Amino acid sequence: MIIKTMPALRNKNSINPVGLYREYTNIWIERNDWCSQMTSEGKKSLCGK
Repeated sequence: MIIKTMPALRNKNSINPVGLYREYTNIWIERNDWCSQMTSEGKKSLCGK
């Protein structure tokens, strides 16, 4: 998971728990999108993104 998020975090000035959670959530939403009836956009809106 850390290796997958490194490209997204590389250009950040600092890395904090909120940024890590956001990236991990995005990966989870996209990865499991094929088995869900809710779109990625719908999931992100429920997560407050």
